[in-house]
Amino acid sequence: TQEAYQGLVPSDCLLMLGTDYCLLRPEFRRYRPQSLKRRMLPSSHIQQLLITMGGVDLGDYTSQLLQLIPEMEFLPVDLKILVIMGPGAPHIENVMVEAKKNRFAVEVKTAIHNMAEVMTQSDLAIGAAGSTAWERCCLGLPFINIVVAENQQAIGDELSRLNVADSIQALQSNGLCFDSLSHALKALVSETERQHKTQVSAELINGEGVYRVIQEIETIC
Repeated sequence: TQEAYQGLVPSDCLLMLGTDYCLLRPEFRRYRPQSLKRRMLPSSHIQQLLITMGGVDLGDYTSQLLQLIPEMEFLPVDLKILVIMGPGAPHIENVMVEAKKNRFAVEVKTAIHNMAEVMTQSDLAIGAAGSTAWERCCLGLPFINIVVAENQQAIGDELSRLNVADSIQALQSNGLCFDSLSHALKALVSETERQHKTQVSAELINGEGVYRVIQEIETIC
């Protein structure tokens, strides 16, 4: 917000703030049409759930999710869960253990270089409320935010207020709340609700932020 920079920058400083100036890699802009088109097609049920709790996931929330999700009987039996983690994630062994004993087919990948493609192929996602939230919005991927850090709180709160994505508080709790997660996931089982989330999130970020920043800089120069 403009107020956050008062006293920190000169009064004539140009502030390019907000989602209009969101800086995403070109791949998300490239995959956006394909992703949005796919989500508007009739679909019987969700087939792939993407879990991305950040490259490190210090709180091992990924393992918690893999423990809780199988208890949700409303999910389709043929659901595939794709977990993306960083190669240096400290709890990756725990995640692998949970993946092997899960009632759903779980695949764990590390250090991938095609996140936009993976998101495009997924039906919904659960992820930390960090910068990947903007990537999910650009592709219209319905998602649930997990707030795991102080600097994610405002993002989670605002996206909830805008009805873009439900946010679940993990920062000030002893773990993920089953009821909150179950309620949010159950809503996204509905094709109508997923399509609504796609429209709302895609309107928030269209992948043109980098080009808006360039245009502003060229105007100044």
